[in-house]
Amino acid sequence: MKKHCRLTDVEKYLEETDFAEIPDDVVELEEGYQLVLSGWYVNIPELHLRLHEGVVGYWDEKMKEYMPDFCVTVIYPENPAEKEYLYYEQDGMMTTMVNWLHGKMPIDMIEQLACEMVIPQESNM
Repeated sequence: MKKHCRLTDVEKYLEETDFAEIPDDVVELEEGYQLVLSGWYVNIPELHLRLHEGVVGYWDEKMKEYMPDFCVTVIYPENPAEKEYLYYEQDGMMTTMVNWLHGKMPIDMIEQLACEMVIPQESNM
């Protein structure tokens, strides 16, 4: 399913939606760290980007498992087949986009970017 909205409205929509049934994706960052990404994402066609929320975890030798450390927003190229992230930051989507664009686009334009919330598994629920 795709829900069309503006970037400024995405986080409000996320608060109102239950994504518990959508499986996450696990990505290896580097030895001892992993990134658990949301199975849904936000596509920004104008910038050819997609945004995922995620949690960075570290390997706990005592527990013998990855333990959550901090939440991030991750920026990827638009193509879902692309597995290399461009940038991630320990912040929400708006702040991450503003920081990643480094003043190349005014904040009010970033807020109004057209987005698609892509929820791949929702039609099967």
